[in-house]
Amino acid sequence: MVTATARRREAEYRAIPIDSASTIKLFYSDPKAYYQKYVIEEPIEEEITKASLIGSIVHNILFDYNTFDEKFYTSLCEEKPTEKMLDFVNALYKYTILATDENGVVTKEFEEIAEEAYKDSGYKQSITVVLKNFSNTGAEQYYNELLRSKPKNLTVVSKYDLSIAEEICANLRSDEFVSEIINQETTGDISVYTELQLEGEEYKINGLLVKGMLDKILVYHSIETIRIVDLKVTWEPGNFYEGYYLYRKAYIQAYIYYNLIVIWAKLNGYENYIIEPPYFLVADSANFYKPLIYKLIPQDLVNAAGGFTHRGKKYAGVYEIIDNLKWARDNNEWKILLSDSISKGIRTFEINHNDGIL
Repeated sequence: MVTATARRREAEYRAIPIDSASTIKLFYSDPKAYYQKYVIEEPIEEEITKASLIGSIVHNILFDYNTFDEKFYTSLCEEKPTEKMLDFVNALYKYTILATDENGVVTKEFEEIAEEAYKDSGYKQSITVVLKNFSNTGAEQYYNELLRSKPKNLTVVSKYDLSIAEEICANLRSDEFVSEIINQETTGDISVYTELQLEGEEYKINGLLVKGMLDKILVYHSIETIRIVDLKVTWEPGNFYEGYYLYRKAYIQAYIYYNLIVIWAKLNGYENYIIEPPYFLVADSANFYKPLIYKLIPQDLVNAAGGFTHRGKKYAGVYEIIDNLKWARDNNEWKILLSDSISKGIRTFEINHNDGIL
């Protein structure tokens, strides 16, 4: 028996106004962006890196391929523009949308929009040269594809990006170390849930209602064990700990997913099952390095809950972050953190004062 709600389309699920690991990470990293996006609902153009784009395609192919056309628009370009030209095209799209009225009419001349985009792109070449390199090329085609796909919330992907993602998926399915996890399907002894959507009044962490969509959950009935697997696609699988787990605050996601599954297990008759700390299955976005598995240990979850320090840098724990978020919501106060309010705006430098000589 699974008490999670009936599976929703991903867009519908993400639109549910409940916090998640992603929103909590955003609040921790950039409270202003959280306020703009989730409180006053101001559109924010989010940066899509090459690795995150490839990762999204890989997730879709492995876990939900039937919805590919609901999420992606396959470009006719062999490759999308790069570097400054990509910056110019993205800015051109942005200013075109800003100049479009409610009836879909662009209210500015193309030359005026191009001038604004040119300033944003940082080109040192003249705008005349830039437009010459843009017109009647793959860059212009990509710009037109953005105009067609973005209003439908589709992400434009090139044939090259799609081919790389398909190769990554093939390697994950055949790799000697990770294929067993990737290929595992429900059998008599093992129940497998992919993109498991959890949301409801029961799912609270530190008093905050939290939702989650988990890549893969494996329930081993004979040994009464539950394994949480999250797939990541990064530039450097070998540097995952510092380059992603810490930098992208994935430790927050790990703690939240673990606790959501603790609740899910109790709701589904698995309260006596052992729930392992999450596994991160990490693939290379360039498809050069073999995938790796990062197994968390209980101390990682303790650190994630209460906070920790690594190489002199402090990482706030999930409980502290949620306390700040709840306080901001309850008091509609987004310009200062709870801890700073308590200290009346006074902070001290986090250094060892004994290191210096007076």
